[in-house]
Amino acid sequence: REAEAYTSEHYGERVGGVKVIPTVIHVIHDNGSENLSKTAILNALEVVNEELIGQNGNLSSIVSPFSSIIGNPGFELRLAKIDVDGNCTDGITRTVSDQTYSADEDVKNLINWNTGSRRYLQVWLVNTVGSGAGGYTYLPGSVSATRNGIILRSAQLTSSLSHEFGHWLNLSHVWGGSNDNGAAGNCSDDDGVSDTPNCIGTTSGCNTNQMTCGSVDNVQNHMDYSSCGRMFTLGQAARMQSASNSTTGGRSTYWGNSNRSATGTSDGFTNTCVPNVDFYVNTENGCEGVVIEFDDNSWGADEDPSWVWNWSFP
Repeated sequence: REAEAYTSEHYGERVGGVKVIPTVIHVIHDNGSENLSKTAILNALEVVNEELIGQNGNLSSIVSPFSSIIGNPGFELRLAKIDVDGNCTDGITRTVSDQTYSADEDVKNLINWNTGSRRYLQVWLVNTVGSGAGGYTYLPGSVSATRNGIILRSAQLTSSLSHEFGHWLNLSHVWGGSNDNGAAGNCSDDDGVSDTPNCIGTTSGCNTNQMTCGSVDNVQNHMDYSSCGRMFTLGQAARMQSASNSTTGGRSTYWGNSNRSATGTSDGFTNTCVPNVDFYVNTENGCEGVVIEFDDNSWGADEDPSWVWNWSFP
């Protein structure tokens, strides 16, 4: 009720400023392709942040009647520069674990920065999710601070983070509250947002002429399962703002000045971290004369041209 009342009262309003959400990316990997580079993570966040202020370059392809109701949620995911212990960080951690395969809630026990408070939006990147989904999170108020966050396949960071962030800020799928897209019964369900037409949900592709419940579906919505998510509506943006202002689930604590100061995400804050030294070997056993390749897996800091590496393998 709180969300619906706020959405109705503030529908179509443009937010006064962008709310910065301190974010940490926990890469859970087994030295495979799921161990995304820092560059790949930063590039993905750049795309997602454009979507979260309604400034992504592909909005010109939004079809009528939805081109006139493109919303500006008004959020930025900014990597933390101070970790939970007060140490310097670049907002990306890396943990080697076979839990990256078929990941579930247990990966949150490997590394967790919200054990005592709600400071960071935590995103655990994994190879695969146990349920077969691309990722998942919980609506505000449904889990503790420790369980709060997003588990996401590394391969879907760019394409699915905006979708999961929408859930994190109390958005349902465009077809309603279930994960059962394509079910005929979804026509009688609703997502609590007035400007997203009832639909059964897209199961694949991007048919912008799709009509499943008597009107054109908003197939290009981030909260559908189509291959062409591009937009949030004005109503969805207002509902996300409602969640961010609410104490339910503690979403209102993240973007406040005191938390931004504690996490190093205040405007103009800078730091330079010493990297975490690590390396990976492609094989651990072999006969005399075998060629072994050592890969540098150091992480946790920006590159500094003054740093040097000294490798010694007795």
